[in-house]
Amino acid sequence: ASALGKASMLQDLERGVPTEVDYINGYVCRAARAAGVQAPYCAAVVDIVKSIEAGQRTANIYNLALFPAIV
Repeated sequence: ASALGKASMLQDLERGVPTEVDYINGYVCRAARAAGVQAPYCAAVVDIVKSIEAGQRTANIYNLALFPAIV
């Protein structure tokens, strides 16, 4: 049943309302920065979601290509 569900952030994007990305992934980015470490995947999530909210991108599977490569 859970495979049929949608994440609340995706539902927000589809409805065109602001997401909670700053409170979730943004928090992780800020905490990582304060600890002196990087969180590139969380930063990518924030950037991608913000660009979708701004109408610069659409929510689709192709956004996965925007994530940094695993080294």
